[in-house]
Amino acid sequence: MKKDFELKEKTAINFLKKYNKNAYVCFSGGKDSLVALDLAIKGGIDNVVFCDTTMEFQETLDYIRRVEEFYDIRVESVTAPVPFFELVYKIGVPSRRLRWCCKVYKFSPLAVFARENKVKSYITGLRSEENVRRKHYSKNDENHLIDSKQINPILDWSSQDIWDYIMRNNLPVNPLYNLGFKRIGCWPCPFKSKVDWSLIKKFFPDKSKLLDKTLRSILKNCEGVGIKNLDDFIKNFKWTAYSRPQNSELQGKIEFIDGTSLIHLENTSDLKKVEKIIPILSKEYEVIRNSIMIKSKLRKQSLKILVEKALNCVGCGTCVAFCKSLRIERNHLVVDSQNCTSCLRCIKTSTMRGACIMRNFSPYRIEIGTCQNFSVENEIPSLNSRVGLIRTRAKLEDIIEKLEKHAEIKKFTQYVSIKNGKLSATAYKSRGYVEIKIYPNNNDLEITMNYFRGIIT
Repeated sequence: MKKDFELKEKTAINFLKKYNKNAYVCFSGGKDSLVALDLAIKGGIDNVVFCDTTMEFQETLDYIRRVEEFYDIRVESVTAPVPFFELVYKIGVPSRRLRWCCKVYKFSPLAVFARENKVKSYITGLRSEENVRRKHYSKNDENHLIDSKQINPILDWSSQDIWDYIMRNNLPVNPLYNLGFKRIGCWPCPFKSKVDWSLIKKFFPDKSKLLDKTLRSILKNCEGVGIKNLDDFIKNFKWTAYSRPQNSELQGKIEFIDGTSLIHLENTSDLKKVEKIIPILSKEYEVIRNSIMIKSKLRKQSLKILVEKALNCVGCGTCVAFCKSLRIERNHLVVDSQNCTSCLRCIKTSTMRGACIMRNFSPYRIEIGTCQNFSVENEIPSLNSRVGLIRTRAKLEDIIEKLEKHAEIKKFTQYVSIKNGKLSATAYKSRGYVEIKIYPNNNDLEITMNYFRGIIT
């Protein structure tokens, strides 16, 4: 048994020696990354980086300093530009169905660090035993969000192997394990077990109260839209598997006229946001009043994605991972037009879903219309009205049937008009969907849209 274990250790060390040039250990403070770190040091690798997600237990941060002293090394730290709970109010609390947090708080900071420090390989403590998805990983792998190899030396180790190695080598462990935690890392992680949540409530009541307060604030208007009882929803951790409906607000329009592309936006500050990244698509443009005129006919979807990235940007920094020409300036994305090669990686949905964290995950996002969109100008109550957009695959006939008891319905050739005391709306078929434009009779567009969703769902 001892020989088998020594062989497994020796095999891992020899494997790591192949990658000791410009390699860094990704140390999380957990038991698995501790073993990966110890093996790497034995293989001649002592570069270490810790990703501070701003959701760490203080015990973990203190433990990092202890590990530095134990190995006489320096653990470098990277972090995203926006604290977690600040971003939560804009995107929503992550769930097992909406995992935006790892991209923002782990992969992006590590990608930027790798680019700036010419890191060829990241050594991880990833193990295939932990979940089904990881069974498909290899020891020499890739992460499409990071331009460095991902080396997984203990991929085939069991949990018992990990603890045996720690005990045999008398390694210092994170004190959170002594409290009963099975997972170390971000404390509000939706993948935590009910046992972990009970431990947080017992040993870290302030964190438990902060999460409860945040959830109530964010989800207070969602009862009736996937949430029947908010108290039960929070108490029984149903939020960890929840996906909020996505509401959109229409702002501005894209048109294509005589070989030019036109972006119309009423808000001057929005126009400036778009102008800061327009060079990604074209450096030949001109700002005319509330419009940007690009002197060529661009691909509609590329232009739509770029404009919506600019309008939805909250400075999370994820896009910066894809290109050294991008940076975050005053919480918004900016491109260095001199260095941008227009490779378009930053607006490809194959690189990242939606090509933007906010555009893909936010429950309340900004969209821009295009000249091909069907519109009902006579139904718009006011030119200054805020316009919401709900897109659904439900049949228009079924939507009308559900609305008949709640609103006045008028059917026209191309669309349906919907009116009651709270809103006016138009519904019409569009490319396999039913699109519903909402014009609220008050200023709270999101509440009105959730009210409308509650009726039709």
